[in-house]
Amino acid sequence: MLWKPTLKPNLRALLLMIVFVPALHAPLQDDEPIEIISNEVETDFPKAITFDLSARGDYSIESVELNYGIEVLSCTESVTRAVPEDFTPGKKIDVTWEWDMYQSGSIPPGTTVWWQWILTDERGEQFETDVETFRFEDTLHSWQVVQSESIDLYYYEGSSDFAQYLVDAGESAIDQLDDMFGYRVEETIQVFIYANSQDMHDATLYVSGWAGGYAMAEYRALVAVVAPGEYDWGSSVMTHELTHVVIGNLTFSCISRVPRWLDEGLAVIVEGGREEYGTALQQAVENDSLLSLRQIEGSFSGEDTTARLSYAQSESITRFLIDEYGTDMLMELLEAFKDGMGQDEAIESVYGFDRDGLEAAWRASIGAAPMEGEAGETDATPTRTPYPTLAPMGGEAPAEELEETPQPTQTPVSMPTPHIEVTATDTPLPPAENVTEETSAGAFGFAAWGTVTALIVIGMIVVVLVGGVIIVILLTRKRSSD
Repeated sequence: MLWKPTLKPNLRALLLMIVFVPALHAPLQDDEPIEIISNEVETDFPKAITFDLSARGDYSIESVELNYGIEVLSCTESVTRAVPEDFTPGKKIDVTWEWDMYQSGSIPPGTTVWWQWILTDERGEQFETDVETFRFEDTLHSWQVVQSESIDLYYYEGSSDFAQYLVDAGESAIDQLDDMFGYRVEETIQVFIYANSQDMHDATLYVSGWAGGYAMAEYRALVAVVAPGEYDWGSSVMTHELTHVVIGNLTFSCISRVPRWLDEGLAVIVEGGREEYGTALQQAVENDSLLSLRQIEGSFSGEDTTARLSYAQSESITRFLIDEYGTDMLMELLEAFKDGMGQDEAIESVYGFDRDGLEAAWRASIGAAPMEGEAGETDATPTRTPYPTLAPMGGEAPAEELEETPQPTQTPVSMPTPHIEVTATDTPLPPAENVTEETSAGAFGFAAWGTVTALIVIGMIVVVLVGGVIIVILLTRKRSSD
């Protein structure tokens, strides 16, 4: 019997080849991810935060990077990255990295910190740990808390009734500012009350020795020294520092800042003013020793007499603007700073004169001599104070001469939810594009290998198809010739 080949078996074989050959070259499944043995944080409040990681994998871990950030009102979208110095590549690693607050500047108690580790193995594969968060707590004291609609107040000495009194004073200040400017901070403001000046300075870095309190508006937090039973002082410091927090959030800008004289002037006015400031101002007018507007637009002097005069003039200039032009125009000025205008531009856009014009009009209104010499001249040696601070505490001797405070060289103000006007989330998650570098060698190697594999498979499929067609044609011709 003559053998007559048919197409069916050949087609079946061809189909089997098409299916089987690519399967031989299919990429292997990914290995199990790197195992995290421990991922911990230790705090040495207020000095440092230490991040510890222990991990192992089937392949050598070639690089480790720590990404971290804080929940804070910020302009930047980038996270802060750190590379542990003690890292040695291997299948098992143990690394530590310390965030030194003396180098970066301190963050207030109650700040939410997030962190995430990025590990890359010898194949270029990356592994990301889950984003973790913790609260940077002052562990030096046993805190109690009193809460209201706008305030969480923490204290460790005194009665709950006194703490409630301070909260009520704070809510009253917030209501007053709302009446003036039609603005309230949406997030809860954290307040930490220390019973004495030494306790506060043990818990903070780079704060003037004479400060009785300070506000960090971008954190919506304030710290103050109020001994149990100091009702008048407690009300004043709460009102003063809360004003800084509200004004700081109201005028937040990535381009410009409210000048110090306006920020402190509003705080003193809302606080209710002080008789000692009036006395200091009058003496300066009589002695022709007023400071220029430019001298009080930045940091105030650490010398007691000059600092007191700075607060007195700030209050007087701000009152002049309110009395002469009204609160509505002052609100326009704050909006101009929020829009990023410089000082001269902002003042002129609202009032029609610049800083020098404002100073001349104000001096005339209080019966002071016109300003002489260069506007920026000063014999005082200012001391930097990184936060808006309250004037010297009553009954506490100020420092005779304060050395210049060391300043942070790097401040981790990165925030995973960077939109300026958006309320920060309780558990921030960093945007993916900020966590891994676009130029990652591992990511590139993996993508390139995937592309090569795909091209090889496609090429083999084409070869099999063409070869199959040729075989079928040859067999068909053979049958025809037979």
